[in-house]
Amino acid sequence: MKPRPLRNPLSARRWRALGLTLALSLGLLPLAAAPVSGRVTGVVTNRATGDLLADAVVTVEGGAATTTSERAGNYSLSLPPGKYTLVVHYVGLDSARVPVTIEAERTTVADIALTSEVYVLDPVAVKGIREGNALAIQQQRQSMNVKTTVATDVFGNPAANPGELAQRLPGVAVDIIGSEVRSVYVRGMAPGFAQLTIDGDRMASSAGTSGGRDVQIEQLGTGNIQQVELIKAPTPEMDANAIGGYLNLVARRSFDSPRRQIGLTTGVLWRKRGFSGSPFQDRADGLDLLALTFSDAYGVWGGKRNLGIAFNFNFRRSATTQDEMGPGALTGPAAAWLNPLGAQPLQRVFGTGDFGYKADSRNSGLAVDYKVSDTSIVYAKLQINSNYQYQQYFRPTVGNSAATAASFTPDSTFLRTVMLPATAVTADVESSDFTKKALNWFLSGGSEHKIFQGAGLLSLRGSYSHANINYPAWIRLHSIARGIGFQLDRSRAEQWFPEFTQTAGPALTEPASYNLTSYTRQSYKAPNDLYGGRVDYKHVFRTARPLFVKLGLKYDSDERAPNQQYSQRTWVGADGAPNTSDDSMAPYAVVSYRQSDGRYGPFPFANIPGSGGKGDTLAVPSSYWGRTAADAYTDYVNSQLNDVKLRERIGAAYVQANLQLGRLRVLGGIRMEETKTRGTAWVRNTSASWGGNSVGGANLDPAVVAANEARAARSFVRRETAEGKYRNVFPGLHFVYEPFESLLLRASYNKSITRPPTANLLPSITENPDSTPPTITLGNPNLRPYTADNFELGIEKYFEPVGVVSVNVFRKNISNYFRSFVRDLGAGGLDGQGAYANYRLSQALNIGQARIQGVELRYDQQFSFLPGFWRGFGLNSNFTYLETEGDFGGVTTTRLLAGFRPRSGNAGLSYRGKGLLATLLVNWSDRFFFNEPATGFRIFNQRRTFLDLKLQYRLNPRYELFWDTFNLADEAAREEVSEDGRLYTFRTRQGISFVAGIRARF
Repeated sequence: MKPRPLRNPLSARRWRALGLTLALSLGLLPLAAAPVSGRVTGVVTNRATGDLLADAVVTVEGGAATTTSERAGNYSLSLPPGKYTLVVHYVGLDSARVPVTIEAERTTVADIALTSEVYVLDPVAVKGIREGNALAIQQQRQSMNVKTTVATDVFGNPAANPGELAQRLPGVAVDIIGSEVRSVYVRGMAPGFAQLTIDGDRMASSAGTSGGRDVQIEQLGTGNIQQVELIKAPTPEMDANAIGGYLNLVARRSFDSPRRQIGLTTGVLWRKRGFSGSPFQDRADGLDLLALTFSDAYGVWGGKRNLGIAFNFNFRRSATTQDEMGPGALTGPAAAWLNPLGAQPLQRVFGTGDFGYKADSRNSGLAVDYKVSDTSIVYAKLQINSNYQYQQYFRPTVGNSAATAASFTPDSTFLRTVMLPATAVTADVESSDFTKKALNWFLSGGSEHKIFQGAGLLSLRGSYSHANINYPAWIRLHSIARGIGFQLDRSRAEQWFPEFTQTAGPALTEPASYNLTSYTRQSYKAPNDLYGGRVDYKHVFRTARPLFVKLGLKYDSDERAPNQQYSQRTWVGADGAPNTSDDSMAPYAVVSYRQSDGRYGPFPFANIPGSGGKGDTLAVPSSYWGRTAADAYTDYVNSQLNDVKLRERIGAAYVQANLQLGRLRVLGGIRMEETKTRGTAWVRNTSASWGGNSVGGANLDPAVVAANEARAARSFVRRETAEGKYRNVFPGLHFVYEPFESLLLRASYNKSITRPPTANLLPSITENPDSTPPTITLGNPNLRPYTADNFELGIEKYFEPVGVVSVNVFRKNISNYFRSFVRDLGAGGLDGQGAYANYRLSQALNIGQARIQGVELRYDQQFSFLPGFWRGFGLNSNFTYLETEGDFGGVTTTRLLAGFRPRSGNAGLSYRGKGLLATLLVNWSDRFFFNEPATGFRIFNQRRTFLDLKLQYRLNPRYELFWDTFNLADEAAREEVSEDGRLYTFRTRQGISFVAGIRARF
């Protein structure tokens, strides 16, 4: 059935009103384009480094006019004829005073090169931290909204993963998966509440195993990225779909530098583990890092430096190792413990794990800019990222997840737990291959045109982005030994590492003790295609009070089509029957070793199916693998259920204005968005009479197997397609006041949304007419997005050289959470016409609210004002404190939100001098609520502190050496512990990683 659309709270009159506003604005803009008397233009640069300086403040002495330089360092001022003095200011550089003479209807060129005493005192200075900090502080100071900007090399040697940069920004916490930053949490909120953009345009994202919106940021690279911006208070020109914030990657452009630049980096990567017994090791034995960058501008068709080309290619081969402790990876904490809230909780399942892979990452980018004239430019940009990971793991799990008190000896306690031997108590050794292929690309192009004698800027651009994380085959082979008894003793051991002693059953160290049991193969893909186009117009009014108006239109089409294929088989061996004497794992075992730093084992493991060589269980007669009736049913259901589609079309219009009133700057405006969704999903009948349950179990009879598969197929009744639609209005108002030189006060308000997870918008229908009463569960294509009113207050003090202290407080009032509601439909049914009459309906509906508030502190300083040796030091630091409260769509108010990161911080101490740049970095994340697997049984992730050291030494102006060490203290990335601190459920540790190499610039 097609769900009834929700009544739209916004009428079309608002769209007509905004359209009239845009039309009037466009009509009035030419009236402001009065003829100019004269103009002064030029380029602002750093004399020592040659950098083109964006956002340098150019002011006419006496306050007659002011402007800021553009990205390529260009500035332009229109003035009446006469003599003036330009005062130019940029953080970290000495201010300059430049006299100019303006003649009527003529253009005067005045290029301005700024410098600093630091370059005179240290001519072999390592370029990076100082310039990066200056850029960040300058852009933050000039921005109208709350924004943090960092150059890719601001913390030393440029990171390969943008997430490594993002984690060091105030208000950001991250998840570390396989030693790489994967998920970014802005202001404590889940990754889906933030948005990733490139040069302001949305980028497609793929979660791989679902159609979710989360971005796995480690799939990207920084080779063609110049800056990373974290935007926490959007202006009306920006997409409104990110309550948490926006992570914007600013791509390199050829006109960013005044001269040709060529860079070449080569290096080696390796990792040190806590023990050497694992088959997953990494050594410094090859070329693992290769990066090439090129940018230049050429004169073509009679022009001068009017064609710019910037190109980059990066190859990186890195190894990931992960030592796992605890059964949480497979069993989950609720099943792993009996009576977890009692005085004597008993551990039902014990487990460890060892995980490793090589990752080949390739990132390339191309940017082409062509200046058609002094007033027009066209450009095109392409970015391609690929990542291939051949992942493997070996995991032993011992116990019985359904054990009761009778499964343990009567004297068992938390400190000393003894599980009695029984058939249900097993040891399962899993061998797995988990290949992952990620590909994304981003293509954009457009043009910019200065009109009305430079007072207006018309921008046209379009983009296409594709992302797909594909798991061609997640292969799992299980071998099981039965009748195990064991003891766990915590009285003399670390909590994470109880003493494990086998007390009964076949020896867990012997391959012959295990029988091969099952094989599964899953493949996932989740492609996302994103098409976008926009037109923007900005007009500067040459009035006594600096004023500009900007307006625009935008359209996006977002398409997702996740898919899964599933295959499961049961080992029957030569005799055609499972769990018999000919099913021993021994002929197929290829590795046996101790895990968890050599504490447990050795455990034997069979070869991974399809990997070739000795023990490959797919290199056997096909009859050795049987397909049971249960296998067939599971295969069909899992392969069909996730075959869905969703398309979102988003149209937007906005208008905003920026006015300067002396020391007060004001930006205000409004944005409107209309979102239309169209989804396709399955209608499934789960009643037994319709085939909604599996029958036949372990039966291998082909007729029974085929009949059960036919039951599964019958339960998928049809595919349903439905549409949804909603509109939103987003006002925004931002104030920046500078009561004294270099002291800024900020205040802002804006409204924003985060769209619901894609799975909730699908028109899925699950019906069971045989239940009492009959039931139906519906998706909701008309589910509205989370909506937030965002308030910001901040104070920032800037000081020379290159320093800032800031305090920012914020509050987000969020509504439109959702949860599942149950109601009886009655005789009218779902549509009032009797469809699903008298059914009990379950459907997610919008309800609930929450608030998130916090404070962000930041202190950055370069100490070049100190004497002698001490002038080379610098400090970067920040701290974030957050709290939340609400029902979050539930029925009770709570201060605990799963995954919410309440506190985080960073510190970085750097030293630069005599060609050396040394940076010690600390990243800290406090304890946070992870999940509640059973009522009252809450799991928290423990606090962690990562310590990194980055070293660079410049041999001469062209060549430098670098050495980076990550996770110096070998800190665990993840430690999940019960709320009371007693039950240690799951832990991962990756080891210490190193990168060393040489970089050349020409």
